[in-house]
Amino acid sequence: MSAFDRVSRQWNDWAKADPLWAILRYKEYKGGAWPIDEFFASGKRETERTWTTLEKLHGVVNVTDVLDFGCGVGRLTQSWAGYAAHVVGIDIAPPMIEQANAFNTAPNVEFVLNKRADLQVFADGSFDLVNASIVLQHMPRTLSCQYLAEFARVLRRGGFLVFTTPTEYAPTLKGRAYRHTPRPLINAWKRLRDGGVMEMHPLPLSTLAPFLTAQGFRIDLLDRSRAAGSAWVGYRVYATRR
Repeated sequence: MSAFDRVSRQWNDWAKADPLWAILRYKEYKGGAWPIDEFFASGKRETERTWTTLEKLHGVVNVTDVLDFGCGVGRLTQSWAGYAAHVVGIDIAPPMIEQANAFNTAPNVEFVLNKRADLQVFADGSFDLVNASIVLQHMPRTLSCQYLAEFARVLRRGGFLVFTTPTEYAPTLKGRAYRHTPRPLINAWKRLRDGGVMEMHPLPLSTLAPFLTAQGFRIDLLDRSRAAGSAWVGYRVYATRR
């Protein structure tokens, strides 16, 4: 089974079982307990922080077309509708796209199902901004790098890329446990605890930085992020397509 097929199967399963909790895993909201208004409000707050950072980095920021990669049910996609004329959310899980359309209230948002390990559904230079929050971490490195290269292709020159990724294990008890435990045992434990597997894959800075540069990006900011959890050192990466 290919890396894409494995990730697709996992997220189809999560989309059917507990989609909101799979996207934001707060233990008190497991089992369909996420309040819908608060779930989408969290997306609005995150996008506001991202936009504020972009303005600090670049001054006046204008974007027309935004791609929200790994959109899930549209938590962030809808929030980007207030900043751009056209926003596209894309995901590999049909149930996520179905629910995203059901939840959507923004007329300038559309959702696209992607069944490929690339973004050939979009032409070169289609977007001014690509956002990928808490998505790439769930993909093996080869697949996440394929998508990073595609982000460069679909971005216009001068466009922005914002994404989160863990880069290494954290020096915490959980981080040390993850580092030294074979992946099959970790996955078995996750199935027992959560009812399914959500893989985590770091992108080391020693690999990530030169790869982005080779794809034509300039890294503007590495902002420490806890989005991947206490087992990981992670960043929200802000980059510009040269």
